Amino acid sequence: MLELFGLLAMGAFLRLWWANRKAYESAKRTCTTICHRSNVELLDDTVSLSKIKLARQTGGRLVLQRVYAFDYSTLGHNRKTGFMMMTHTTVDYVRIEPEDE
Repeated sequence: MLELFGLLAMGAFLRLWWANRKAYESAKRTCTTICHRSNVELLDDTVSLSKIKLARQTGGRLVLQRVYAFDYSTLGHNRKTGFMMMTHTTVDYVRIEPEDE
């Protein structure tokens, strides 16, 4: 019985790890695209998970919602932080400041 519980826990952990990996890859791709379209540079070519929480979708289903932070530069010498909220691999919200004049 204990072995079965261990296998189920390991399976749940691997599924969560795989889902986080897919979400991270999607977030990085999306941030790269958003920065390119906004004419800013994605610094360090990375995004970082800053928050993860359970959220309720319409219909009452619980899902993981992730918030990623990323640094970008508008002029090449300044550093700003943007944020992106995702549910699964779907982008819900992105905050990036407009380019400085």
